[in-house]
Amino acid sequence: MADAGLVEIRASHTYERPAEVREVELDDFSAYEGSAEAPMTELEDLVVEGCGFRGIDVQGQSVTVRSCRVRNTGFISSGVAINVWGILAQGTSVRVEGNQVHELTSAGGQTLRAIQTSGSRGSTVVGNEVRSTQTLSAGIILFSGDANFATDNVVADCSTGLSFANGAPGKYRDNLTLNCATAFSGGTAVGSNS
Repeated sequence: MADAGLVEIRASHTYERPAEVREVELDDFSAYEGSAEAPMTELEDLVVEGCGFRGIDVQGQSVTVRSCRVRNTGFISSGVAINVWGILAQGTSVRVEGNQVHELTSAGGQTLRAIQTSGSRGSTVVGNEVRSTQTLSAGIILFSGDANFATDNVVADCSTGLSFANGAPGKYRDNLTLNCATAFSGGTAVGSNS
């Protein structure tokens, strides 16, 4: 555990490690280095702040990011054209649930995205809160996959609040947006959204 006591990381991997992949110890966190993806990755109860361009960036076959808080992320030099993500989750199936992403920042030239998922089978994004004093380009983006769902999210201060992008099909309901030029883009509304 870090001396400051601010960050607690619990990750579980159901993973049979191939010989060419070695385990790396980072304080109290086990990670895997190599080309193989962990079949199941769960990140839970993280507090992440003051990051460069990615608060949480996770890949695996089955990915879950739950009950995490990402704050004050996006400390990149002015003029550097890069995406800044609060949470970037990619895998065969992805679930992002009950997270808070607050205060992504740009020095100029960056695209701010609070939560972005990419799951080849699909993603479920439920019960998240997104807000920032700087206008984000997108609050929540479901980028690909065959079956995507977004429910009960609260998104504020974005150019686009909730987006099904890159041809991703999906359904959404019971999401709230405020101060978003485009509240919803793509997907099919199946309940109340405002």
